[in-house]
Amino acid sequence: MRRSNVEKVRDEEFTSLYRQNNPQAAAWAAGYGPIEHGVETQARVFRMADLLASRRVRGDGVPLFEALHASDRAACAAM
Repeated sequence: MRRSNVEKVRDEEFTSLYRQNNPQAAAWAAGYGPIEHGVETQARVFRMADLLASRRVRGDGVPLFEALHASDRAACAAM
């Protein structure tokens, strides 16, 4: 399904503000090695992070963006 230009602009603004206010999210969003995270992916992950936080889902205690960044490093090492 194609996304409208309005949705793309909204996601760009949302992700920019989210990265500015969350250094760990910004570190993950920057990618690692050849791994890149586009605006649409960032928007979906940031919304998921907000939903998990609002539900007080903490998992095993590792911060979400720290775990995602570690996953990127592991995936990069496997490439």
